[in-house]
Amino acid sequence: VMMDYSEQPAQIMLKMIWRNQLDQKLPLPGFEDVQFRVHSQTGEDGILLYIFTLINTTNRTFVEICAGSGEQCNTANLAFNHGWLGLMLDGDQEKIARGKKVYRSHPDTRYWSPALVDAWITRDNVNDLIRTAGIEGEIDLLSLDLDGNDYWILEPLDVIQAILMLVRQVNEGRAEVENEFTRAVTRCGNEKAKSLVADVFELQDQVTARVVGT
Repeated sequence: VMMDYSEQPAQIMLKMIWRNQLDQKLPLPGFEDVQFRVHSQTGEDGILLYIFTLINTTNRTFVEICAGSGEQCNTANLAFNHGWLGLMLDGDQEKIARGKKVYRSHPDTRYWSPALVDAWITRDNVNDLIRTAGIEGEIDLLSLDLDGNDYWILEPLDVIQAILMLVRQVNEGRAEVENEFTRAVTRCGNEKAKSLVADVFELQDQVTARVVGT
């Protein structure tokens, strides 16, 4: 039987069930079992709620790049139903204007709502756009959907550090969360990080180390 998780109380109850399973060391469901859709395109709403129920949050802050109007995206459910704040970026001015009206009129986001910003996102301006919105340092969720251009935005993105970086591949029709960088980093690696390492460390043929451990 499919349950209706569109309302906030149902989602809170679901979180309590998952948390109890974790605390009691009971078998946990897989991603395919926790998917549900309220504002996301597929099952990401359930998957994200599940992940953050298990790992907890630091500040409930997100950045979503290419969020459309903010009504149907990965972070909308967290904003509407769980008090998350952050930044939604999109290059469509009309969608952003519509989204602002929606968030201003919703009872749970009327006074505290994400920042919706109309901007064309490039590798040269992405850091400044995020910093201008007052977001810098650690966040909980970065969601990026640029239909194949994800790497070119991720590579220079150093103004924030995300616990979970979600790169959705809409064309593949998947509902998955990948907490890793392998999609974004090419075989050359992170050139900026490699340059910083080269400035600090000197390459040696061998190294002697004393390690204390158990």
